[in-house]
Amino acid sequence: MTGSSSSLTPRGSSSPADAFGLPVFVYGTLLDEIFVVRLLEHPVSAQRARLDGYRVETLPAFDWPVLVHDPAGSVDGLVYRGLDAEDLRRLDLYEGTAEGLYRRVGVQVVAEPGTAAETAWAYLPTGKTLSRLG
Repeated sequence: MTGSSSSLTPRGSSSPADAFGLPVFVYGTLLDEIFVVRLLEHPVSAQRARLDGYRVETLPAFDWPVLVHDPAGSVDGLVYRGLDAEDLRRLDLYEGTAEGLYRRVGVQVVAEPGTAAETAWAYLPTGKTLSRLG
C-alpha cells in the first residue's frame, strides 16, 4: 500500500468502514454505467474523478486494466455515490476479491477540479494479479 492509500480495509458487508458510505472510484470496465446498472440492478449516481499517484496498465493475457502505483501518474475515472453494502458485495464479487485478484482499499480522489480530495474505495490489484503483468 502506498502513502496515497488509507488504511481502510473492508471486512465484509457489516464492516464499520462500509458504513461510511464511501463512493467507489472506477477506472476500467466499471466505467460502463449501463453495465454497472445491470450489475447492481438499480440506477447509479456517477461523477467524473481523478486519482493521482497511479497509472493504468493492461494485463496482456486477459485485457484487464489494473492500477499501478506511479508517483507521477494520474488516472481519470468515475466515482459512484450512494452505494450500499449489497452494492459493495456485488462489486467485490465482480472484481474477484474473494479469489485474491483485487482488494478494495480507500484512496484519495478529486471529483471536481479545485475541490479538496476525498476518500473513495478503489479496487487495486493484488500481487497475484500483478504477477500476470509479465
